[in-house]
Amino acid sequence: MANDLVIYHQHTWIEELIRKYLFGKGLESLPQDPRELSDLPVWLKEQGYASTTIAVILAPIREAYAQAGIATRRIIRPPARPRGFLKDAVSAEGVQSILDCMECETGRNRAIVGLFLYLGLRDVEASRLDAGDFYEDNGKQWLRVWRKYRSCKDEKFLVTNSLLDTMLAYQEATLKDRLPDAPMFIGKKGKRLRPDCISRLVSGIMKKAGVKTSSRITPHSLRHTAITKVLLETKNVRMAQKFAGHTDVRTTERYLHDILSDEERPESYVNYK
Repeated sequence: MANDLVIYHQHTWIEELIRKYLFGKGLESLPQDPRELSDLPVWLKEQGYASTTIAVILAPIREAYAQAGIATRRIIRPPARPRGFLKDAVSAEGVQSILDCMECETGRNRAIVGLFLYLGLRDVEASRLDAGDFYEDNGKQWLRVWRKYRSCKDEKFLVTNSLLDTMLAYQEATLKDRLPDAPMFIGKKGKRLRPDCISRLVSGIMKKAGVKTSSRITPHSLRHTAITKVLLETKNVRMAQKFAGHTDVRTTERYLHDILSDEERPESYVNYK
């Protein structure tokens, strides 16, 4: 848009949406004064976008202003997100059903579902992946990730277990012929898969597997399942926080309510006899 206020071009659907909003206000580009956009979150909500999606849409806009040295934290604010969980984790039987169902899917779809299940990625994080983000270093395979609320790819995951075989197969069949900065996942038109398309794709596989049984079981439930699994295995909230990419550990701590039995609750260990 303006020379010093350009939103990240990778997500064209976001740019198209913002251009629609700006056109309605008689603007051709992001204004120098962000206060002119203070009603943007309300407008997005009126368009039917959920609070979490609005936060994703606002992130590159706020980053554009930040690059120009303009703070927008108190000006462009997404709607408050409800505390607590809106989604449930998938049961062990459900996960196995999904894994069985993935055997009939394409390499691309297996890779996407695997990233949700094993690394707890969000749809927007899967969408942001480039072919070169899956790479080898010192004999190990890594995945470079651009987190939802971050401004760059500043985190990496060690790719192991069954996900490693899935990603190596996808790399050999598809990614090796792409440039490193080309999208990792593309659709029928050869363009980067948008987050909402990825979410619908995963939702379809979950329905085939018979685990999409309520409104509380969605593609995001696979992320919920992965984070819960880390907590179950490690009982380490800080490790789970790093895995989930939560800025505030209190967000991670909510998962404890799902996994702690009466015997495992911390107060049960206080016994002076």
